[in-house]
Amino acid sequence: MAINISAPTTVAKLGGLRVWAERGLIRSVQEKTGERRDMSIRDAIERTIAINDMLKISPRHERNYAYIDNWENHMRFVEDMIKVIQEAKEQGDPNDESVVKDRLRRMKVTIPMFTM
Repeated sequence: MAINISAPTTVAKLGGLRVWAERGLIRSVQEKTGERRDMSIRDAIERTIAINDMLKISPRHERNYAYIDNWENHMRFVEDMIKVIQEAKEQGDPNDESVVKDRLRRMKVTIPMFTM
């Protein structure tokens, strides 16, 4: 049994969609289909802004309580996506050579030792 030590700290969840930051990219998986996708930080920001804009013009303020749970779930997803994007930014751009070199420098090296 393997334990994933680099497990993501923040996972944004919306229905069957799970989104997290890994190595400077935003990764997502659709649980129903098993489809996995990677997106850049810029793409994730644009998608999050679009969802947030849709929520701003939604009729939440008009006492429409039929969909309040759905609205709150989407707002929680937007808030979690902001955290995921911040984590990806902290991890660095995977296309930047200095980030790649630093990541390679920090990798743990296992040297097998044989005794006779």
